[in-house]
Amino acid sequence: MDDNDSEYSIPDEDKRKFPRVELVTKVRYSVMGENIKIDTKSKDISLGGICILSDKPAEKNIVVDIKFILPNKMIIEAIGRVAWCKQIYYSGEFEIGIEFMKIFGNHLEKLKKYIIE
Repeated sequence: MDDNDSEYSIPDEDKRKFPRVELVTKVRYSVMGENIKIDTKSKDISLGGICILSDKPAEKNIVVDIKFILPNKMIIEAIGRVAWCKQIYYSGEFEIGIEFMKIFGNHLEKLKKYIIE
């Protein structure tokens, strides 16, 4: 198994070591077990998760496949869980907090590097 095929579960203590940073980028996600891909954008990110914007709410605790590109062109693929969803009163959009459960291959190192820089 090479680096790109491996999975990594993030220990709880690592989720809070890195700050949340603003990140506006294209995001594609799908609910696990469904073939519908949803394109949206992100608001911010940390090692523990990502906040995305959507015109529709998401059910808490659903598991999603998520893929996005960092500004340095690094692609990140992960599995996450919807931790929270709240409507933005002035726009009608929803902010959806996705907690990373698994980050694939060497994507965790790429994400750490981006957040630290």
